[in-house]
Amino acid sequence: MNCRVITVVLLLALVGLALFGQCGAIAPFCLLPIDRGHCRALMKNYAYDKAKGECVLFYHGGCGGNANIFQTKQECEQMCK
Repeated sequence: MNCRVITVVLLLALVGLALFGQCGAIAPFCLLPIDRGHCRALMKNYAYDKAKGECVLFYHGGCGGNANIFQTKQECEQMCK
């Protein structure tokens, strides 16, 4: 994955935690649909599934996608629950 994409995702995650982590609101990017991207890698990641109300495992293609992507389930739960 491109270093810029990783940097942007991590920055969004930190901003979301700062803005929404303490008041109990779900960060807006957690409500984005799970997007596997348009490449063909099988990178294990987690995303918040708003229909299930929980963080779920999915495989990202390695490029594209959106900010609803986390490297660990714990990181996803800290940001989105």
